[in-house]
Amino acid sequence: MQYAVSSRRQKNAALHRRGSGSSFVELAIGMSALVPIAIALIDLCVMIVGVQTNDAVCRESARVAGKADPRDAQTLVGSIVDQANLRAPYRSTFKVLAVQSTIGERDIKALQPVGGPVSGTMTVETEVGIQTNMVHMFYGGKSPMIFHAKQTFPITYIVPPGTSYGHSFSFSSHYLSWK
Repeated sequence: MQYAVSSRRQKNAALHRRGSGSSFVELAIGMSALVPIAIALIDLCVMIVGVQTNDAVCRESARVAGKADPRDAQTLVGSIVDQANLRAPYRSTFKVLAVQSTIGERDIKALQPVGGPVSGTMTVETEVGIQTNMVHMFYGGKSPMIFHAKQTFPITYIVPPGTSYGHSFSFSSHYLSWK
């Protein structure tokens, strides 16, 4: 009877060891499938944040450029994109592709010296390059993945009265002269 109890314990212990070994193998196989899925989900989240940030940067650039002097638009848009690159989401790079205005130098000069509102539109196009770990392999194999944004805003700039744009200053010996 003693032998029967001890042999039963040994069989139960052997079955228990085999069960825990198979659980470890199942865990290893499951993790090998779940880790790439988790990395792909993180990549997709990074892409979503990067694309949304690019849209916001493009929209803000077009809005600010539409409020300011159209001749200063390129500089303003460049500074906004530079700020976005300083605060960029993980592994994202922003750049300006185009800044286009329907207002020319002639339109602004026509309002001088009285001043007045300028009517037209300001279009800004930006792109973001997002480096991913895995997702780019499913979409052509190139990293960084490039996304574009294009926004158009009305120009709300008002030429101030009494301005004389188009003239340059030069210093002569004792006075300021206009060219």
